[in-house]
Parts: sequence; structure tokens; C-alpha cells
Amino acid sequence: MSEGQEGPKSGIKLSDYRQVRPVVKRIEQTIDEGPKEKRLTRRGAALAALSMQPQINKAQEHLDEAVVRAESAEKRLGKDPLTGINNKEKFKEELKEAIKAHNRLEGPFSVLMIDLDDFKDVNEKYGHLVGDITIKEVAKLIESTVRGNDIVARFGGDEFAAILTGASEQSALEFAERLRNAIKLHLLGKVSANMPGRDKPFTASIGIASFIPKGEDLKNEPIDKLSEELIRKADTALFNSKRNESGKELKDTVTTYREGMKIPIGIAVHTEIDRLDE
Repeated sequence: MSEGQEGPKSGIKLSDYRQVRPVVKRIEQTIDEGPKEKRLTRRGAALAALSMQPQINKAQEHLDEAVVRAESAEKRLGKDPLTGINNKEKFKEELKEAIKAHNRLEGPFSVLMIDLDDFKDVNEKYGHLVGDITIKEVAKLIESTVRGNDIVARFGGDEFAAILTGASEQSALEFAERLRNAIKLHLLGKVSANMPGRDKPFTASIGIASFIPKGEDLKNEPIDKLSEELIRKADTALFNSKRNESGKELKDTVTTYREGMKIPIGIAVHTEIDRLDE
């Protein structure tokens, strides 16, 4: 269920609940300044508001309960409440299905772990509401960059994941480059109104794990083990990508792992890649 849909048994949109919360809080606030007439008017309004305090508290409780119910329903449907894309649990289900399908077809696919660089600074400087707006825009950028049969999910915080159907490591690298450029070129423009004074473009780190079936080598492995290994390898690649960001000589190269050796590949994308067949 996306943010614009109705909450269960309520008939009210989830987005409306979130908009009403600050309104309820503002009702409780009073301002004691200005001419005497205005102060008296405001005090009268404050007294009226105080007399309604039990009803306000009850309404707040109902709103909070409705939000919890709506978010719980979205989770059961496999959707992330903030962005409306797949959540982590749904992604893992889709990954297992992808392994089965590509084992049967003996074709490759790739898993990407995507993480914004220095996103913590956004929350600390502009607040979590602006952080949420940024996360939603990242989700839209990823969805607009992938193909229709690819899978996109939010793992939590500013970390996303994608399954690129039929994509070898080279295809995954090309996609990662397009996505990183899209984030760098477009994300700030979409959220700049909420970030006064920021002119530094956003960047992202991406880790890739490619699934390359080789005869019976992977067909006999348990699906759960393969799916966890793919996520682990993509996560490790993401970690190395983050770690190497400060190294200027590595910032715009791809590093692939072959028997523990780092071999730089001349592709201009800040990404790390690993393969499941090694």
C-alpha cells in the first residue's frame, strides 16, 4: 500500500495522518505577544483549546494507532511504508525466485546494494522530515532507471537493493554508472528547496554481486544459502566502495575480486563488484 492509499478500516489516507499530527501539536501552542486585544483573543483561544485537551489527546491516540495499522498492513504486503517500493523481506523472496529461474535458464543476473554517501549529514542538518523526502526521491530515481522486469527494494535507512534480471557483471556495471550519474545530476535539484545553502551534489556507493550459473555447480546448492551469499557479497562490495571513497585514485574505478586480488577496471563508476561463482 503506498502513502496515498487508505489505511485499513479508516477511510483516511496515510499521508493525511502524517499531515494532521503537526496540526494537532500546533493547536496546543499559544503565543503571548502583540497588542492587548490580540493577547486576550489568543488567551481565549488557548483556554478553549485546553478545554478540548482530552478530545485532542484521544484524537492523537487514534491517529497514532491508525498509522501503526497502516504501516503494518504495508509490511504484510511486502511494501516499504515510506517509499512504497518492496521492503527487505519481499526482496529476499524475489531473490530466491530469481535464483531458481536463472539456474533453470543457466543465465546470469546481478544484485546491487545502493547507499547514499554522507546521508547522515542530511538528517543532522535539515532534520528527518527532509531526510524522508530525500529517501523517497532516491527510490523514484532508482525505479526510473531500472527496467520493468527488475526488482527494487529499500533495505532500511538510505540503503536500497536491486535485482537486475539477466544482467552480467558488465551490464550491472553499466547500470550502476547510469544510476550513480542520475543521483549526482538530479537528486539535489529535486530536494534543494528543502536544503537551503546546499550546493554539493549527492553521490552514491554501489556494491554488485553477479550470479553466474556454471552447469551443476550452483544448482545443487540450497537456495537460502545462495541468496544470503549474494546479499553478503554485494554488501561486502558496498563496504569496500564506501571505504575507498576517500582515496582519490580509487574513487572513479571499479574493483573486482579474483582470488583475493584487487584488479582495477577502467570504468568510471564508484562501484565494487563480486561474483558468486568464485
